[in-house]
Amino acid sequence: MTQKSSSIAEYISWLLQQYNEAKKQTSPQTLYRLVEIKEKTTYNYELSFQLIGKSAIFKSTPEKILTNEKIIEHFSSKDISIITQLACKKLNQPKNTIVGKSFSRTLNKLLFKVKDLDKKIINECPASELSINKELIQNMAPEDAHMIGYATAMEVFEKENSSIKILREKNNSSQ
Repeated sequence: MTQKSSSIAEYISWLLQQYNEAKKQTSPQTLYRLVEIKEKTTYNYELSFQLIGKSAIFKSTPEKILTNEKIIEHFSSKDISIITQLACKKLNQPKNTIVGKSFSRTLNKLLFKVKDLDKKIINECPASELSINKELIQNMAPEDAHMIGYATAMEVFEKENSSIKILREKNNSSQ
């Protein structure tokens, strides 16, 4: 009986050893370690990573690392999570922002200065023109999009009031 239990124990030990070896062969090895994160500009990061066991340090952006499957599979799951979060931060940021407002007496409208953060270009337009540009509005912070929507609504309201006033004056003068 003791010989049977020792042979079963040996078999279980051998089985566990085979399982661990198979697991090592199928799971990718961690070859790279994230060592430093630098924010170069707003939401633009430079990552420094090291080849484990070597003194060589490489620099790259989170987006470039994520596009290379051969590299990303050799980071630890914690490092992959950090790299992914940094890449997503940039993707989820507005691409256009309001940098200034002014009132045009000649147009009788509020003008917005909108900066394209990717191209570094500033355009000045009335709210009514900006509000019809769906892509521009979608790439703004909700507060900025709301401000443009409100200004557009106020422009339409003023225009309608002015039209109603003119119609009333015409109606009163014809009577």
